[in-house]
Amino acid sequence: MAVLLLAVALGLVWTGSRSVELGDERLINVTGDVERPGWYSVESGVVRLALEASGATITNLPNELLNTELDEGWGVVIADRGISFSPPTEPLAFALPIDINSATKEALMAIPGIGESLSQSIVSNRDQLGLFNSLDDLTRVSGIGEKTVEAISPFIDVGVGLDESTGGDIGPH
Repeated sequence: MAVLLLAVALGLVWTGSRSVELGDERLINVTGDVERPGWYSVESGVVRLALEASGATITNLPNELLNTELDEGWGVVIADRGISFSPPTEPLAFALPIDINSATKEALMAIPGIGESLSQSIVSNRDQLGLFNSLDDLTRVSGIGEKTVEAISPFIDVGVGLDESTGGDIGPH
């Protein structure tokens, strides 16, 4: 059974487009039974690196799977029974940096290291307490400290918000 799973997984990986050069960073989506689900930018799309970044337990997983190189946008799912891969379902269509004051939960999940739970916390905090005035304001979100802000700062931005008191006009009045 494990050999069949390995053959199917490797077949799926190698049937994808190999247009991205080896030796570059690729975004891989890690979900399932991991500490920090989300998108991770890893060298050559190596599964092991994406799983390590997500805090997944990788013991008992075959080296052939862990050393697999995935193309941009592929998903890795960790479950009780092992590991599976999912091809990209949509093109990756987000611009970096992502404006934390206007980004949706889904857009925030594109930030390496930010999973579903943390992205929801960011949106909820923004809705309850108002816009973020600086990147450091993200530390007001439970689960985000200075180290996390430092790690995600290349991917985020604090955009100019709309001033509702002026009918939505941008800027000082």
